[in-house]
Amino acid sequence: MIAGPYDMATMPPRRRRRFEWTRFKYVKHEEVHKVLLPINGMESVFTVLGAGNGLYVYHDDYRRLDRLLDQVANETFELEVVEVHCLDRLQHWRLPEEREIEAYYRGVDGFLAELQAKCQRGGTSLLLLSDHGMEPVGGWLDVGGELARLDLPEDGYDFFIENTRATFWFRNDAVRAKIERHLESLEHAVPLSRQAMDRYGLHFADRTFGDLFLYATPGYSFFPNDFHQPLATVTLSLMDWQQRPRLRDPRHKGDHGYLPENACENGFMLLADDGYAIREAPVTLLDVAPSILWLLGQPAPATMKGCPAFRPRNTC
Repeated sequence: MIAGPYDMATMPPRRRRRFEWTRFKYVKHEEVHKVLLPINGMESVFTVLGAGNGLYVYHDDYRRLDRLLDQVANETFELEVVEVHCLDRLQHWRLPEEREIEAYYRGVDGFLAELQAKCQRGGTSLLLLSDHGMEPVGGWLDVGGELARLDLPEDGYDFFIENTRATFWFRNDAVRAKIERHLESLEHAVPLSRQAMDRYGLHFADRTFGDLFLYATPGYSFFPNDFHQPLATVTLSLMDWQQRPRLRDPRHKGDHGYLPENACENGFMLLADDGYAIREAPVTLLDVAPSILWLLGQPAPATMKGCPAFRPRNTC
């Protein structure tokens, strides 16, 4: 189905009854004000700052970066979070087009240079965040097709397939054993139990979030997946020039969301302010929110487990 201009998960009725699947990204598209509220009952950087002191802007059109520059860093809010999503979208569909991708990089670099200059004029610090990279995709695995080959009873399991991860729930031990054996035999995919996810800091106390997780290896993704819908593909290809390549081939050409040890999952945090230095300990995603609040002179709530990544620079 299509919700506004966005493609949403498309699942058979049997599995749709099982799941109420939403993605935070679509909340950001359609109801931006919800981003400023507590997340699952927990405080965010916006709620700590208080109503009216923060701004969230989502931007997904590369050709309109000049309009975005006019919209932000106008010395109105204590904190502005600006998500420039257009480069991610371009790479998903156009990553093999090396010349074009290099030109897009230069364009985004130019925008950031202008944004930094505007921030400096207004006495504002610019914090640049990237939570992942992008891996070229040259192979695709049909997980749904593999499951169909096993000829198992539909009421024995449920599953949800994303680009680089599939999640499984089991109601039958025999079905579980057969699926696990088959998934372990697949090339270019890694199955992990719920308990094995502990090594990545994902501690699932029960099976709400899944019994088994299957990750594609870098360079591969799962297709078809539960976000693929032919009508949505045609519509979005025609509506958005950045996604035009998906009209001739609906498979992603670049992807992320692999296991954390893969290089394409490394992000970075860069503070363009000479008054601070980075701490020596490694920085993780858990440290981002506490770092932002520390820069704003606000204590992090107890639910934020990370630590500030910066310290004042010693000017002596």
